[in-house]
Amino acid sequence: GVLRVDWHWPLILGGLAAVMVGAAAGLFNGLICVKLRVPSFIVTLGTLEMTRGLAYLTTNSQVKYLGGKVDVLAQPIAGLPITPTAVLAVLVVIAAQFMLSRAVIGRIMIDLGTNEIATQLAGISTQPIKMLVFAASGTSAGLASLCQTAPLGASDPNGGMGLELSAIAA
Repeated sequence: GVLRVDWHWPLILGGLAAVMVGAAAGLFNGLICVKLRVPSFIVTLGTLEMTRGLAYLTTNSQVKYLGGKVDVLAQPIAGLPITPTAVLAVLVVIAAQFMLSRAVIGRIMIDLGTNEIATQLAGISTQPIKMLVFAASGTSAGLASLCQTAPLGASDPNGGMGLELSAIAA
């Protein structure tokens, strides 16, 4: 919201910034969990409050009303009854399903999620995979913030999941 409203960035750059901030936050969470061996629930809860605080500081605790600045994401595609955000969601699901079911890294992610100790005993280094999963989760949160901001026409630092990131970057 700040980049779009206050700094007059184009939508594509503001959206890319939101996704990048989400990826960076996810990677930060992953680094803390993996390197410092802090439980992920504690880390993600702590960084939630940190990002919320950053959103308050960045926006002076004000909602950034985007109005028509993100309408292109909320309006149906010409001749189709679906929005670009719906298309994006379907593409993300297809890509994730393909990766988890067909790619070696996806199979390792599933193994890691079901039994981390067995994955380690199989000789697989779990630390880089865990950091990749956290970065992917943060990237998804950045995309979700962009998709959620579009129909609302606002980014609210007091809002729901992911909007803290969009208030900082998008």
